[in-house]
Amino acid sequence: MNKILNKFFLSPFTQKAGIAIAGLTAATLIISGCGKSDPDNLLREAANSAAAGQWKKAIDQAEKAVAGDRNNPNAKVMLGIAHYVRRNLEKAEDVLSRAAKAAPENFSAQYFYGLVLYEQENYAKALNPLRKAFQLRKDNPDLLILLSRCCIQQNLKEGTRYLQVLRRFRNYGKEPEVYNSIALIWLGHRNYDMAEKYLLEAKDKKPRNPVVLQNLAVFYDRYRQNIKKALKYYRRCLQASMRVDDNERANKVRNRLRELAKERI
Repeated sequence: MNKILNKFFLSPFTQKAGIAIAGLTAATLIISGCGKSDPDNLLREAANSAAAGQWKKAIDQAEKAVAGDRNNPNAKVMLGIAHYVRRNLEKAEDVLSRAAKAAPENFSAQYFYGLVLYEQENYAKALNPLRKAFQLRKDNPDLLILLSRCCIQQNLKEGTRYLQVLRRFRNYGKEPEVYNSIALIWLGHRNYDMAEKYLLEAKDKKPRNPVVLQNLAVFYDRYRQNIKKALKYYRRCLQASMRVDDNERANKVRNRLRELAKERI
């Protein structure tokens, strides 16, 4: 994306995307409730340890499960997840890479391999396993966020596809982040009409949200050179920021308002 966008525009989904630990349970890995072998039992124990937050123990148990059954992709996924949570990202990538290659139809293997690559800012490489995960399951919001973030980082229109799916989910469709993200992609492709359309939709979702108002102000200021509209949204943003005691944002907006005032003299 261009330098103006990187410098001024606020990124969507500011929290780490796709890191829902609730998904790291035995249910996610489809582990049988009654294992018939030691590796099955070890894998179930590793999942239980993970659910209890005992990740070091989960690593030990998952390693033994992998050693006992190297053809079980779930054991590798469990081991990769445990390393990921412990922030052993290189080890997690290595294990999950092998899991994803050996089990192309395993959603968890593709998803978590893509997640680890995303965490290391390897967005181009992350897209391949994440796309495979999307083909297997199109109803996972965390996956859709990861896919859209990878696309935004590389300025790919493909990201609008995943965001349009994401907006169908109630918890996301009523929030401004999805619309702001779509606007970012169109902005990166200099389609200002589409960017404006989605920024205004974001405003309709949260009319008094300081981030949304700032994004609109920056858009009209830097991209449309429409100072009248820019001033309107900067002032609204200032009021909204003060209302929630966001002093840092308020100060930035005040500074820009002063600069615009000098430019108009």
